[in-house]
Amino acid sequence: MLLRLCVFTLVIIGSACSVQSQPVNAQESEGLMVNLTSEAIEAAVISEGAIWLKLTPSGSSQLAATAKDNLGSQVMIRVLGHEALSMMVVHDMASERLVIRTPSPELKAAIKPYLVRSE
Repeated sequence: MLLRLCVFTLVIIGSACSVQSQPVNAQESEGLMVNLTSEAIEAAVISEGAIWLKLTPSGSSQLAATAKDNLGSQVMIRVLGHEALSMMVVHDMASERLVIRTPSPELKAAIKPYLVRSE
């Protein structure tokens, strides 16, 4: 009885995973690009290798509008012309901060004018 319950649970979980993975793969090719320019950045901090950006109200609203209009889509975020991160939008983003955990050396160099503190 317990074995049947485990098998039934695995079948249900497996079915759910395969159904969810199809739309994700299909939408990866429809990726959207968001370009955050100098007008979107108020300040930056580098801490433990990550870049923490404080966005201006216009930058924050740009990200929020993109997330709202593109739920379920893959979004590439560029900061000052450099690839910063790629993510799947799964909910609204109402934040004035953006964390880039693995920034490129080029992006680190580009945000220097915005730095208020660094490691």
